[in-house]
Amino acid sequence: MRSAGRYEVRRDSIVALDAGAHVFKRAPLAARSLKLVPERVVQGAVKMRGQNESPLMLVGPRGAVMAREGLTLEWRGPAGTYRVELIDDDGRVVAAAELDRFSWLLPPAIRLVEGASYLWRVIALDAPGTRREARAEFSLLSAAERRQWMATRPSGQASVAERTRYALALEQRGLNAAAAAQWRELALERPSLAQRMGSLRCALISPQKARTAL
Repeated sequence: MRSAGRYEVRRDSIVALDAGAHVFKRAPLAARSLKLVPERVVQGAVKMRGQNESPLMLVGPRGAVMAREGLTLEWRGPAGTYRVELIDDDGRVVAAAELDRFSWLLPPAIRLVEGASYLWRVIALDAPGTRREARAEFSLLSAAERRQWMATRPSGQASVAERTRYALALEQRGLNAAAAAQWRELALERPSLAQRMGSLRCALISPQKARTAL
């Protein structure tokens, strides 16, 4: 864009809406990689968070994700009602719900596409005229890559060194939930690892998640 005016950002182009507005023939790379997120106009002032009020934070998923079935979106914040939206790479809301808890198990009818990226956001509906939200992105592995990770996963009888290398490889790929499950299992077996592995590696996830993360 080379001048002031109104523009429409589309999936693969930018279109000038005013007579005096001009667009480069080829959109820059940054514009071509924009993720369009639908927004609703909210009228009112921004609510200032009190000193003792819990912040709104997303727990996961983030980064790369192994499986598309049984995916749970989790967050933390003050008690109240939340709107949760799952948005695909084209900016379409493919699933949404309003909940009074801090997690949402995606319904089986929601079929996520392997190899695709998704954005999810949580909006606090704690009072009229205010808006607080947090958002994160994740991507699903392709079926072929998931099979590769499953084939190379060490057995329970493997050495600590072998399982540590596998956990590090998961981290480097961005498979944070699967890596955290591996680090937690190692820390339970070797308590001395707990302080050395850091917050991600020794995340306090439930034993059930440690079994199902892969």
